Amino acid sequence: LAILYSLSHPSIGCTLLGMKDEKEVDVAADLASRFTTVNFDKESQDSILDQVLTRKEKDVLEMLLDKTDGPFAQLKEDYRWDGRKAARTFWELVDDMKQTS
Repeated sequence: LAILYSLSHPSIGCTLLGMKDEKEVDVAADLASRFTTVNFDKESQDSILDQVLTRKEKDVLEMLLDKTDGPFAQLKEDYRWDGRKAARTFWELVDDMKQTS
């Protein structure tokens, strides 16, 4: 679902995937093939998602994006995850653990 969401987003020019084996490559290729008829220049992300998601995937996405009862409902509207900060914090913790052992 995350792959499909990012591939459908007009502001994401490139989606990088990590795959550990041939099966995961095949799954990623199958997901990407759902976009062969999409006209990215003329369609919104919602329209694209409507074309490429299965009914079950649409239901899960709706639940994830539910601002009242969804799993991320408690996050502030303007929340932005800072991956660099999270990585820096992680490596600081690793360094601290090395020093205390």
